[in-house]
Amino acid sequence: MGFRTYCIILVFFVAGFTACNRQKPVANVFRAPLYMGKHISEDSAIDCSELKDKMGDSTEVETKVKGEVIGICPDKSCILKMDMGDGTCMNVKMNNLQVSIPREASGKTAIIEGRAYVDTTLKMLPGYGRDSGMSVSETEELKNPEVSLVFDARGLIIR
Repeated sequence: MGFRTYCIILVFFVAGFTACNRQKPVANVFRAPLYMGKHISEDSAIDCSELKDKMGDSTEVETKVKGEVIGICPDKSCILKMDMGDGTCMNVKMNNLQVSIPREASGKTAIIEGRAYVDTTLKMLPGYGRDSGMSVSETEELKNPEVSLVFDARGLIIR
């Protein structure tokens, strides 16, 4: 093989390597609607502000709810917070699914279907504290159980 052939092969190799190595920039654009988990419809979804009334005295209920997303877990993007309309929020987890909810969903409307329940747990408080910016020593001081409304979603639409 001659020097000229060697140079031509080298040029094609380098050009091919650099072309394959270029990555197209990932668009940081939220495209609505976004479906996650079980495919659900928006029909018969109640507003978040009506959920507590629907639950009444029960500690859990199967339902479909819609409301504004006011936050996404900054660590793993696995939990979203929805505004309950009364100054409180509800944590929404995807039912046993490892999903990454786009941070651009904050401020959008979400429709969720699954199980809403009252949670009085102590073990999640340090994680919630770290997510909200508390130091490790501050999260270790969280000893009082917090009663909160949690939603275990089978399906999610963000629009």
